[in-house]
Amino acid sequence: MHKYIQILSLALAGLIGLPSLADVTLPALFADHMVLQRGMPIVIWGWADPGEDVQVRFGGQKAATKAANDGRWQVELKPMPAEKKGRDLVVEGKNKVVCKDVLLGEVWLCGGQSNMEWNFARLKKLDERDDDGNQPLIRHFRAKKVSVLTPQKDLPGQWTIADGEVAGGLGPMSAIGFYFGRALQHQLDGVPVGLLGVNWGGSKVEAWTSEKALEACPEAAEHYQWVRESRANDNKPVRPKNANHAPLMLHTGMIAPITPFRFRGVIWYQGESNAKTAVMARIYKAQMQALLADWRRDFRQPNLPFAQVMLAGFNAKSFPGWCGIRQAQLETFMEDPHGGLATAHDIGSLNNIHPTNKLDVGQRLADWALGQVYGQKDAVAHGPLAETFAAKRSVAQVTFKSPGGNLKSSDGEPLRGFELAGKDGIFHPAIAQIGKAGTVRLKSDPVSSPVSVRYGWTAMPDVNLVDAKGFPAFPFKLEKTNGTL
Repeated sequence: MHKYIQILSLALAGLIGLPSLADVTLPALFADHMVLQRGMPIVIWGWADPGEDVQVRFGGQKAATKAANDGRWQVELKPMPAEKKGRDLVVEGKNKVVCKDVLLGEVWLCGGQSNMEWNFARLKKLDERDDDGNQPLIRHFRAKKVSVLTPQKDLPGQWTIADGEVAGGLGPMSAIGFYFGRALQHQLDGVPVGLLGVNWGGSKVEAWTSEKALEACPEAAEHYQWVRESRANDNKPVRPKNANHAPLMLHTGMIAPITPFRFRGVIWYQGESNAKTAVMARIYKAQMQALLADWRRDFRQPNLPFAQVMLAGFNAKSFPGWCGIRQAQLETFMEDPHGGLATAHDIGSLNNIHPTNKLDVGQRLADWALGQVYGQKDAVAHGPLAETFAAKRSVAQVTFKSPGGNLKSSDGEPLRGFELAGKDGIFHPAIAQIGKAGTVRLKSDPVSSPVSVRYGWTAMPDVNLVDAKGFPAFPFKLEKTNGTL
């Protein structure tokens, strides 16, 4: 009898520690102080008992549904305009859940490695040029790091408000994300901005791609092999031979759980971990394109805006693929009608892979978004972009697309950083002069018949070509086209 009572007591104790099966629950993303995307259908989902009636109320709208056999439920509310005053999001089943102070505005996913994750707690302060961190209509969701092989239902994390205090609300916020969001807010009539911080320092692009997309991408074969071996090992991660390899699967843990959520676009700062070898850099473009297609399919937005940050200036002695990654980022951007690219080669740090200047990076990403995504005519979406390269005898010419106006030298000195190569593939410094209609004329005595040109082709380039508004030209490498001078 005593043994029976002991067993029963243990069983009851275990049940007491479990949540009630009747409780309606929401993903961690739906919480106090969140921001919902304006102007798009609002998708809200969660879990309850199978067959349980669930009602959702928000902003004068109501929606009702029943939980499916697996307990999951989902409703969709009609698009709503921006709202600066917080409202209650109410979900009721056998219990009631209330998310308070919910705003409507512009929501962006801030993804990638540690440079996007780098927050004010690490920076210790706002940028020296700036003391305006009290922005209560900017909210940031900091996702916890989850690397698993099995797709997760929920992504843990917490919303915070930009309260101006580095030790408070600003602390966990992505610094680039904050500066990006604030620049948008200033130009979009003070609209609330939500930032989804989904990052993992040291992660490779492959880890953010779904298993299905990895399987279909030959350039991701090595990573997919590790995932497949781990699956065969009872879903226990099999560590690759490269001990420095980042987590195998971040898509299943940090992207899959939030795919129903609606947001405007993505800003992405990643690539350092893929720059460790020249071979890795050569396949980065294909891997990045696989991720783009994957995410646009996941989030059901085929035209999802997606902007990358070109790798910052750095000595990169142990990263032979640094320039190759930049070129891959540039080519990915040029082939993506919904893509963006922000330069950072000129605002890096020689001995720090985490440069502290996050303000300019955030501002440049915002310039792109304001120009391309929000259609503001005065915004410059990017700096001078090399489009064609032609040559006649020893004289070469690069034609640039320059939304920011005429080309010029940033410091009034002769242009620096251009190189030419002939059929032997050996590059030599070139004398460069600005020509007519967005062109730069080039000549190098050792190269009698140029077939290739490159600009800023070092990890920490000393270059000075900008547009009329001061936006730097992208570093690039370009082969001779069929054009003539």
